[in-house]
Amino acid sequence: MRYQKEDLSKGQRGGIMIRAVVAGAAGRMGGRIIGMIHQSEDLALSGAFEHPEHTKVGRDAGEVVGLGPLGIKIERSLDDIIGGCDVIIDFTAPEATLDNLRLAARHRVSMVIGTTGFNDDQLKEAKELAGKIPCVMAPNMSVGVNVMFKIARETARFLGDDYDIEIMEVHHRFKKDAPSGTAIRLAEILAGSRNRDLDEIAVYERKGMIGERRSEEIGIQTWRAGDITGEHTVMFGGIGERLELTHRAHNRDNFARGALRAARWVVNQAPGLYDMQDVLNRMGTTAYIGIGSNLGDRYQNCLRAIDLLGNTPGCNITRCSDWFWTEPVGVSNQDWYLNGVASVETKVSAAELLDILLSIEKEMGRVREKKWGERAIDLDLLIFGLEIIRDDVLAVPHPRLHTRRFVLVPLVQIAPDLIHPTFGVTMKKLLEGIQKEGQEVRPMKG
Repeated sequence: MRYQKEDLSKGQRGGIMIRAVVAGAAGRMGGRIIGMIHQSEDLALSGAFEHPEHTKVGRDAGEVVGLGPLGIKIERSLDDIIGGCDVIIDFTAPEATLDNLRLAARHRVSMVIGTTGFNDDQLKEAKELAGKIPCVMAPNMSVGVNVMFKIARETARFLGDDYDIEIMEVHHRFKKDAPSGTAIRLAEILAGSRNRDLDEIAVYERKGMIGERRSEEIGIQTWRAGDITGEHTVMFGGIGERLELTHRAHNRDNFARGALRAARWVVNQAPGLYDMQDVLNRMGTTAYIGIGSNLGDRYQNCLRAIDLLGNTPGCNITRCSDWFWTEPVGVSNQDWYLNGVASVETKVSAAELLDILLSIEKEMGRVREKKWGERAIDLDLLIFGLEIIRDDVLAVPHPRLHTRRFVLVPLVQIAPDLIHPTFGVTMKKLLEGIQKEGQEVRPMKG
């Protein structure tokens, strides 16, 4: 993962920024993704592009999508801007996506692909190219739809062959491919759950004297009307009853949120082709880490600690606060600290994460000789999911978290509504109850 201290679309920030380029920037999905990036604390819009003949090429991307000027011009090709990004988010068309994927593979840049409508040859090439870089490719980025995938698979296994399967999908009149990629993926999952080849059992239309329905077939029906964002239903029809699973998308924001979630995840993965199930299954516990230094080059010390943590297997840094100069607490005659807080998605245990933090401190030269002594780096495990642990080695939540402004100010910046597992109140509420005297906190400037 690369780090950027300047958010190109929102000005100076102090933390980790994932630089994202959006394909199809003037389209419906491209616009919502840009809007979500603009609201994000950890992603920056570093570029946007459309096909060369598009009427919006050359205009400010923010103005095109209704956000006001962002200082990012819509370019006519990815080639012009790929050098300055960490991840490309692409919800366009199969041929355009393949062109972008070829370029990303050459430049070794991660991709998130939500494009649907690939034919067999295109899909084969896309999968071959995607395997050369970290790439999430999924027909639907919605978290709800991906939960539906899992439920549908298990339901088919439980109900068995006594229940017929029909899939119905409904979309707006402007959608070009049919059936939707999500409906096809549902059909693939359901066929696989019964050990059948979808190509042999799929039925896409029925007309005339077709005879009785075969028990093994999976019907896939398509409706197009108005401005419907998207609706998918799986019906399991038995004798005397039926069970239906339905997902309705009210707008495109859920797809955009899923794409951003995939972007945050994929930039920390090894080259390979992933889908949203990988993103959801491999994202573990959210932990919050306090970072501080009051010896040497404090800013570089903090950045190096983040770099070491972010490159540790099983640790994916998702957000980092701005940096703050903070008054030493409990001691005198020490330089002020530089403090911040980072959130980490991790699959390791709290004890293992503590060992990782201690090993980073040791690698950076910290020697624990004196309590509250000066230090080049200090890494504290503040919160680990909802866990409350008190033993001889580990205490989470951090026992003094609720009393320290130098921790709560940066923590509230990235997670104001995070609930303290012990006290049951938000971090914002805890901060409001702390006196400022003797705990001055000042934003780092420049």
